[in-house]
Amino acid sequence: MQILRANNDHIIDIERLEKERFDDFYSIKTLRADIENPNNFVYLIFDNKKIVGYIDVFVIFDEANIQRIAVFSEYEGKGYAKHLLEYAENEIKSHGV
Repeated sequence: MQILRANNDHIIDIERLEKERFDDFYSIKTLRADIENPNNFVYLIFDNKKIVGYIDVFVIFDEANIQRIAVFSEYEGKGYAKHLLEYAENEIKSHGV
């Protein structure tokens, strides 16, 4: 398992996850804007080099809000979302939030 910050190379995979998990899925334009926004922290979790989930956290002043968190259905119940939450919390705290 590995967690990395998302970049524009990951947009297609995140869009695929969005479409699987949400009726109101984010567009590629929205995903790109979130990834490029310095106030958004978008992290991916990988298993054997395959993206299995992501979290999108928006930070403003001293507050962090989870915009999205999702794991592909085939990976549900294996603790990936928990790992994403813990990782994002630690990373955001390291930025003084």
